[in-house]
Amino acid sequence: MLKYRYRSVSLLIILSLISLTGCGISTALPSHHSPSPSKTTHQSQSTSSTNPVKNSSKPSQASSFPSTGKAQASAVRFNVAVIQAMTYLQRHKIHIPLMAPSVLGFNPPVPSLSAAARVTSGGTTYVVNLYATSKPLTLNSPVLSTLPMMDIIGSFSASQFPSPDSAKAHLYQSNPSTSLAPPYQPPPNVPASLVNLGYGITGTLYNNAALSMVMWHEGEWTFQVWDGTPTQDRQQAMKLVAYLHTHLLPETYGVLGENLAGDGNHTTAEWVYGTTEFSVFNYHSGVQAAAMAVSMRVYPSGKIKP
Repeated sequence: MLKYRYRSVSLLIILSLISLTGCGISTALPSHHSPSPSKTTHQSQSTSSTNPVKNSSKPSQASSFPSTGKAQASAVRFNVAVIQAMTYLQRHKIHIPLMAPSVLGFNPPVPSLSAAARVTSGGTTYVVNLYATSKPLTLNSPVLSTLPMMDIIGSFSASQFPSPDSAKAHLYQSNPSTSLAPPYQPPPNVPASLVNLGYGITGTLYNNAALSMVMWHEGEWTFQVWDGTPTQDRQQAMKLVAYLHTHLLPETYGVLGENLAGDGNHTTAEWVYGTTEFSVFNYHSGVQAAAMAVSMRVYPSGKIKP
């Protein structure tokens, strides 16, 4: 199974992507462009196509966040470690919109959260890595480089592209051979069948001896859960569908990939606003990664979109 290949290269991948006191999930994580979030209803849709296609889902009634209003922005509260990281980014002449998760939702809860942040020299990419630590550490503490790789429990980032079209195209250009959790990969050319994921959502199950994958579409988003057994992939997909029935992802083009890797359900979500691609990563859970993406807000205003 591919899961063993991914597990064997995962440390090498993370090590190759880490910089600044040993931290850094792939800067290819980020990319955003999107209109303001609205509500989405799950509608049944076949995903037998091997290409990411736009879903015809209509805006829905269930959303955990109001779409506009000062009350919504003023209610946003950022974690202390996130605030430290964002303050660092503000001081280092970042030239793209700043967004950060207002809900981290790590489960089980971590004793303390510490962060490391970095900015490219041109100020067009930033990466923030979040560590589970026994006590709070200062931003970019040298101690972070000594922690086990699994202590990097999440990250968020953003990168700027020359145009909205190039930002959108990058969503579908992940390299599964070099990524711990590619947010999208071309579906395998193997036998496929339709599967019921609940709440009116129909997905496609691709399966052979080498790989199992469930793929489906909601709105402008494409979702993939892969590298477990067909039953495991479908069960994890159903958990995501159930969560997204009542929680709203950024209403724009986006991709989310969950790799059932054995040492964690490594998950990356990416989406675009204009020329900027935004991204979140969670080492352990697809639903927790989705929750981070749902909670992403402009820093420090708390607005839903840049």
